Parts: sequence; structure tokens; C-alpha cells
Amino acid sequence: MSQIDQVLAAAKALADRGKLPSVALLKAQLSNSIPLPILIKGLQQFKAMPKAEQARLVGQVEVEAEVIIADSSPEQAVARLTQELKQLKAAYQQLDARLTRLESQEKTA
Repeated sequence: MSQIDQVLAAAKALADRGKLPSVALLKAQLSNSIPLPILIKGLQQFKAMPKAEQARLVGQVEVEAEVIIADSSPEQAVARLTQELKQLKAAYQQLDARLTRLESQEKTA
């Protein structure tokens, strides 16, 4: 699975959960470090896709996800989840800091 395919799959997963895919959500969703230009390009491709093409993407992603899960050892799964947890914590801290800044700006305005 190419990096763009990973971005498309993550965007579809977010959309399926009712969330609007964004660069920040994609970065938090993906367990490996994908360069920002690729994240942006993949997100743009996803947003430009017709719904029918997105539906076909789901079938491809599910098959590839099953292969990845079957091929990974418990140690690899734990390592991947640990990395994802670190990314989620970092994203949370960034959002919390942004919220604090916005709230302080609102109070001074």
C-alpha cells in the first residue's frame, strides 16, 4: 500500500465515523510518519473523489487491512499501537494548547 493509499484509507475511515477528514486528523490516524505534502495531496484526492469511487476504495482497504493484520506479530501490533498513542497524545496537547490560546483571546476581546 502506497503512502497516498494509506492517506485515502484513513480519510475514508474518518468519513465513515462521521468525521470530516483533515490533515490533523489524518496525521493522528496514521501510525507511520507520512510527509505533510503527501497527507495534503491524499486529502485533496479524497475530497475530489466521487462517492462511487470512495465505495470501491473501501473494498480495497478492507482486504489490505486484513493482510496487514494477519501478517503482523503481537509485538508489531503493540509497537504500532504505542506509536499511535504517542501521536494521539501529541495531537491532544496541540489541540489543548490551541483551545487555551483561543479562550484567552476571547476573554481579552
